Amino acid sequence: MLKNYRIDFDWIGLILFLIIMIPNFIWFVVPAPNDVLRTESVTGTIDSIASVCQVLMVASLCLVINRNNTGSKVIGTIITVMYGGEDRKITLEGENHLVGVVIDRFGTDVMIHPHDQEHFHAGVTITVSPQFFGWLAGIGKGIRISWPEDVREEYKQYLQGIVESL
Repeated sequence: MLKNYRIDFDWIGLILFLIIMIPNFIWFVVPAPNDVLRTESVTGTIDSIASVCQVLMVASLCLVINRNNTGSKVIGTIITVMYGGEDRKITLEGENHLVGVVIDRFGTDVMIHPHDQEHFHAGVTITVSPQFFGWLAGIGKGIRISWPEDVREEYKQYLQGIVESL
């Protein structure tokens, strides 16, 4: 699993961390009167360990990047937490004129092979979610999930739910 990650810098991870920390920065600059948290701590060792863990967490947000994702690792993690779903390897089969769309979505490292003269196969890793299914539906009839069967069935149910809601 760790082979899918590399050490790099992600500005989005740093920006998200800084946004989350805005209330703490304000509290640091303008402390509350009679603030009991600014007194001497009786758990100095635990506080030091907590500080080290916080630094490691910020470093992982900003420095550990998923090799399979051309976008931000942080954004992918947030989407997974917000919308659920699991990461799965799938095979897409599409018309040749849609190769650029697949490369735009999954990056240049995606494995693309010709299927016949008019179609290609692309092996990609996705988060199975309504967001991915919506992206796929937006492309239209020119692309489909060819493997695995359970993800293809889940996509069919997603589309049937849309049709039934009309």
